[in-house]
This record gives sequence, C-alpha cells and structure tokens, in this order.
Amino acid sequence: MNHINVMWFVALPLAVLAGQAPGATAIQASRNPSSDAQFKALVAGEVDAVVSAIDNVIGWNRRLGPKDFRVVAQVEPTTPLALVAAPDRKSVADLRGANLLVDAVDNGFVIALQAMSREAGIDENGCGFTPAGGVTEQYQALLDGRGDATLLGQPFATQAAEAGVGG
Repeated sequence: MNHINVMWFVALPLAVLAGQAPGATAIQASRNPSSDAQFKALVAGEVDAVVSAIDNVIGWNRRLGPKDFRVVAQVEPTTPLALVAAPDRKSVADLRGANLLVDAVDNGFVIALQAMSREAGIDENGCGFTPAGGVTEQYQALLDGRGDATLLGQPFATQAAEAGVGG
C-alpha cells in the first residue's frame, strides 16, 4: 500500500473516507499547530503535502530554503473572518498599539489586519504581530489574554463571543 503523509488544520472529509477504502493509498493524517509548522515539516521531509492557504505558499517561497512549493488544488473559495478582540477593545480604532495574534508574521492574515488598521487610521507599524499558531491556537491565546485581537473564522468567532470576547 502506498502512503502519503499530509498535514492540515482540519481533516478533509474526503481524505478521511479515502483512508477507509480497501486498496486505497493510505493517508497519514496529522493536525498542525501553524503554517510555520507546515513549512518546517515540508522542508524536513516529514510530510509529503499540506492543506494550507495560498498566501502561506507564497510566503514559504520567499523564505530561506526551498523555493519550489506549489499549489495543487484550491479547496475553498474563501474563509469568512471576523475581527475578535479582548473585551477592552470595542472598535478597530482601539487596536492602536495592540498585540495582534496571527498564525505567522508573513501570511495573508497579517495583510488583512494591516489593511483594517490603515482604514481605521492606525499606523499598523505601531501594532505588534505575534505568531500564535493556527486558528485554534489563536483562539486559545486570545482567551488566555496573550493578545488583544485576532482574525477568526467559524466556529471560533462564535465561540469567542460566547466566551465574552468579541469585536
């Protein structure tokens, strides 16, 4: 049986089913804590592929190391994101000088946060961008008070609001 080692944030249903089919290529699945972890695992040859976002691939090809990462398929057209902030941050303008939690300092979430800051009249250079890992890790870091705000998709944005943090 052939094996493909794949790393992802959330297991795709098709991959789970493929692993159960007789004679199918075995997919060794592992959940990763961040896009930086995906990069390191790819470079080290620990995984054959990752399910990630195109902005991560672009960033990885700009880093020291291999510059031959490729996108094989696009799984989703978009991920709706919500700005979720600590209770003392009531608006985007309150993020001046904030510690913003991100997956990696060179991915698309940072670009989105910078654009939101500029639109609110905030110099994004005055904000800190702290790598906190994937969305699960960013959610937990926000709840733990290790940052002032982050961008979250569902179900994390709703869970954050239920936990008393929100934007």
